[in-house]
Amino acid sequence: MPEMVSTGMNVVWYGANAFQRLAALVAESKTKDIVSPVTVVVPSPYAGLSLRRQLAAPTGLGNVRFITLSPLAGFFDSQRLVANGKPILPPFVSFG
Repeated sequence: MPEMVSTGMNVVWYGANAFQRLAALVAESKTKDIVSPVTVVVPSPYAGLSLRRQLAAPTGLGNVRFITLSPLAGFFDSQRLVANGKPILPPFVSFG
């Protein structure tokens, strides 16, 4: 299944046309408002950097965030942790 559309969210899986589909989805998301926020979940910070450069090359890119899954999960879970009185851990914790 190359694409899954659910509740306004588009998920693009790996494949030959994944980059072209991602570029089309970002452009489609910005048709009504060029500064509307778009978040792209990437497997690593380096993949995000590469994708950001590729997407921005032809015409530029604004208000598009590239984030890995771990910080994204922390973002969604942070409200629940705070509500339960628990601290939010930083992404890297050193023991020792």
